[in-house]
Amino acid sequence: MGGKGFESSIEIFLRMRPINSGAIAPYEVDVDAGTVVWTIPRQASLGMMNHQREHYNFSFTGIFQMESKQDEVFHKVAHKVKLCFFYIYDKRL
Repeated sequence: MGGKGFESSIEIFLRMRPINSGAIAPYEVDVDAGTVVWTIPRQASLGMMNHQREHYNFSFTGIFQMESKQDEVFHKVAHKVKLCFFYIYDKRL
């Protein structure tokens, strides 16, 4: 994640929610690679066929499955932040 020689401490997570069966944009999730690709088919009726993007790629630090519960999300995302906060707060006292 990040550019050459750049380290980021920002983590980005995706929590997938159930999608209606009539979803218009199919997607592919690669949990191990932390990527999601949405494919939106081109529509000639909208014009400018040559300039329409079909694939949208997104990268994440982690991806939660649709069945994930709130406590799992909290433990993986916010727990570390909470511990750091209390560590710093404790050192200031």
